[in-house]
Amino acid sequence: IEELQAAIEKFDSENQSRSLEMADALALLGNVYRASAKYSQAEEHLLHALTIRQEKLPADHELIAATYNDLGLIYAQIDIDKSYQYYNMALTMYEKLHGKEHPKIAIANTNLGIINQKDKQYGDAINYFNIALAIWEKIYPQPHPNKALVMMNLGQTYSTMGNSNTALEFFNKALTMYQTTQGQKHPDVTYVLNLIGNEK
Repeated sequence: IEELQAAIEKFDSENQSRSLEMADALALLGNVYRASAKYSQAEEHLLHALTIRQEKLPADHELIAATYNDLGLIYAQIDIDKSYQYYNMALTMYEKLHGKEHPKIAIANTNLGIINQKDKQYGDAINYFNIALAIWEKIYPQPHPNKALVMMNLGQTYSTMGNSNTALEFFNKALTMYQTTQGQKHPDVTYVLNLIGNEK
């Protein structure tokens, strides 16, 4: 954090406060704050980065989409309505940039699935997760942790809906896939085993 703050101060002192390098430093620091659960600082720095990027870059630039996604992650913790807004803007821009079957589309749909699950919009959550899973299936026909993550989220959604049988089906699929791709002792394996234990 100190290094990034020093870089930002340096850009300010050198009259580069509206440079793309400044935006990169602000976005990095914002994501460090997000990872540390300091959401107000994260929001402030990422909104500042977004303003600079919108000034300096084409309207549909990859970095602007990434900033929308990062803001969606922050607002998922503090303002669900804004989270929907930024996730949807990120998804729209990623589709424009990459089409509908790119990994970033899968990630954006997973994020929307998670926020819908949190907001108790379970049908919508399942739809987003299924879109993400279909994309990962095309990209990775073999077992892959990204597919396991979506299956685990589907399991959690069905569990919250009270559908234990379907939840267990997805948890077991996720468990097998995590064990195949990451070994028996990986934290993801332990996490899914706990989910299975709680369901029974």
